[in-house]
Amino acid sequence: PREAVLDVVASLVDKSILNREDRGASARYLMLDTLREYGRTRHAASGEERSTRERHRAYFAGIADDPVFGPSARAVLDRLRVEHGNLRAALEFCATEPEEVVYGLDLASSLWKFWTAIGAFAEGRTWLARLLESATEETGLSHARALCMAGWLASLQNDLPTAAGLLQRSATEAADLGDRWLDGCIGLFAGGIATSEGRNAEARAAYVQALEAFRDADEPTGVVMTLRRLAIAESLDGHHDRAAAYYEECLQVCNDHGEEWDKAYTLWGLGIEAWRRADQGQARELLRESISINSTFGDDRGVALGIEGLAWVAADREEAELAAGLLGAADSIWRTFEAPMSGYLHLAQAHDECEDAVRRALGKRAYEAAFERGARLTPELATEYVLDPAAFGARSRRRPRPVQASTPLTRREQEIARLVATGLTNREIASQLVISDRTAEGHVEHILTKLGFRSRTQIATWLMEQEQEHAPDRREPPHV
Repeated sequence: PREAVLDVVASLVDKSILNREDRGASARYLMLDTLREYGRTRHAASGEERSTRERHRAYFAGIADDPVFGPSARAVLDRLRVEHGNLRAALEFCATEPEEVVYGLDLASSLWKFWTAIGAFAEGRTWLARLLESATEETGLSHARALCMAGWLASLQNDLPTAAGLLQRSATEAADLGDRWLDGCIGLFAGGIATSEGRNAEARAAYVQALEAFRDADEPTGVVMTLRRLAIAESLDGHHDRAAAYYEECLQVCNDHGEEWDKAYTLWGLGIEAWRRADQGQARELLRESISINSTFGDDRGVALGIEGLAWVAADREEAELAAGLLGAADSIWRTFEAPMSGYLHLAQAHDECEDAVRRALGKRAYEAAFERGARLTPELATEYVLDPAAFGARSRRRPRPVQASTPLTRREQEIARLVATGLTNREIASQLVISDRTAEGHVEHILTKLGFRSRTQIATWLMEQEQEHAPDRREPPHV
């Protein structure tokens, strides 16, 4: 019975079978790898493992179905981040059991905004590819949706030919399904590819059809995303009044639904429009507000887009050293995705023009020095700087706390993080520390979860920032 669960958990903690780890207002319960392996073996022998994993998959599929839109969006994303390991376990089960593949397709597809928010484009694509490959036959709507979301993630990695092929396959399968939400997604994502490739008239037509589909489906997430893309299409054609009207309509929908994340991208678009008409003061204000909101969602991609925009503003204001530092800060984020200007390749020319102008203004050596200072900032520090330069500068002059006082990692995890930073694989770490491969893998996953990271590169960057925090120029603002 449910009421007995707390007593059982408390008993297991008392016996040190489970370890409680407080994480803010919540707690997680962890188990030593040796105990976990023993329990897994006994559970498999009981004949109940499959039914347990089915219930586990169903439970986390329910969590993944919660809409990432409206007032609860931030809480939903936070929950998904915490449960990332469980989501992976559920997906692995689905990918290895033929009867579960259709559930896996639905689960991986429903996580599309989660993959987007945390920048895990490659991971999302990998799960979708595995599940699509495991599908012995086309499974109707589930299969078509998975193809569509695989196309979306491919486009975010700037892999446009692959994205286009996946979306075409999805459109073919969706033709007779009558799912207006899927029709809208296909049109929206295909329009994004057309925009990136300079086919603006084709993009606009796709967006118009997508908007109609999302409205038919009463799907506000799709409506605001499409309105934003229509604004971009109008702006690229020089119709800035029409672009502003689409952005304002988008803001209205966001405000009506209490939606902040999409609002952040809308403010970013309005900031870029202000920059285009040389209203640098308003551009900076809007871009900073966009960064502020995106940072609360942990959306580094959105933060990078905002910092890019601020670099362009700084360049136009002849603040060349600041612009170079901001370009460096944005570049360090883009490199974690391995996709510069992810999803916004139509702005690559603006980036290149800014970089060329700033490099000419500063000269090669000064440009590279300022760029490197910006590149050394983590996304969190870059956000802090652009939102409040004065406070950032004051805090950078104070002596930082020792690493041991500020790190959330245990001593063992710090040791493993250092090995990760040297480029060792999990197997090499296991060999060096004389532990099992599974134990090493578990430690690395735990470190990623604790730090809210998605890649080993981020662990290395974080460790460098921690260990070099005492250096006087470590937190130096880009323009100093």
